[in-house]
Amino acid sequence: MSSYTKEQLLELLGQFEERHDKMPTRREMRAEFGVTEDPFMRVFGGWSAAKEEYLGKKSDKGWSTSLVIPDAHVGPGQDLTRFEKAGQLMAERRPDRVITLGDWVSLESLSNWDLTKSGVMEGRRYKEDMEAGKEALRLLLEPSKKIAGYRPEVVFIKGNHCSRLDRYLETKPELKEHLDLVKDLGLPELGVTSVVEYRENIEIEGVLFTHAPQNAANQPVTGKYAIHRAAEQTAKSVVYGHSHRRESVNYYRHGSDTITQISMLGAFFSHVDAYAYGGLNAYWRGLAILTHWAPGRYDVEEIALERLLQMY
Repeated sequence: MSSYTKEQLLELLGQFEERHDKMPTRREMRAEFGVTEDPFMRVFGGWSAAKEEYLGKKSDKGWSTSLVIPDAHVGPGQDLTRFEKAGQLMAERRPDRVITLGDWVSLESLSNWDLTKSGVMEGRRYKEDMEAGKEALRLLLEPSKKIAGYRPEVVFIKGNHCSRLDRYLETKPELKEHLDLVKDLGLPELGVTSVVEYRENIEIEGVLFTHAPQNAANQPVTGKYAIHRAAEQTAKSVVYGHSHRRESVNYYRHGSDTITQISMLGAFFSHVDAYAYGGLNAYWRGLAILTHWAPGRYDVEEIALERLLQMY
């Protein structure tokens, strides 16, 4: 495996300790698992820091935390203060990981809905979309980089707005070598450790994180009862965004020894997109800190955007 997440590297350390009743050396890690020091440097900033984090997790109460940021819809000209405040919260609370739930950028420059509307599309630029998204991520992650030994896992999930680039490149294959969302947002340089494609999910602590659960037609579940439809699509707990509402539901299936938790975590922006202007919406704006206390189970601490701006 060429790219490891923090959880995977910690698991390897745990496997070695369980087999040999001691912590491995660099050479022993390479001999046992074929893993060089490079991923430990990238994820933790050093071999010693990795071992310290592993030993720290062993001695804690057995749970971990995730700072989850729902749809941010960043675009040029926006006030990015919310990311500065979220960065201060992150540095103060020091979650084990940060997870963005998709649609970090709106990518209005590549909108198929407005493609034929020259008056609307005038002035929109892909480069400016990327610069705004990159600056928002920098503001979020920069404060924590000043904390010695703190290197959280950072998971970036792509949403349907992010996938506008993929759809655009399907009609412009000659540009595939020049446009790349991951590189253009500077995700590796900023500290992102995992990138999850739209429609896919990542499992963390027995919970699936995704932008939007998909139905049988491979479309995101929507509508008044979307969260119940999402629950019917999965056998595991799920956390997602997309609909910009804040809703939760618990399901139980016969033969299971626990419930599954389904959480829709709202949005992380204060503006109203042009397509939604004048309409009714039930957007919940804010972010959440999840405490994972058992596989597939978590508690949710909601922090509304308005309160976040008051806190710092």
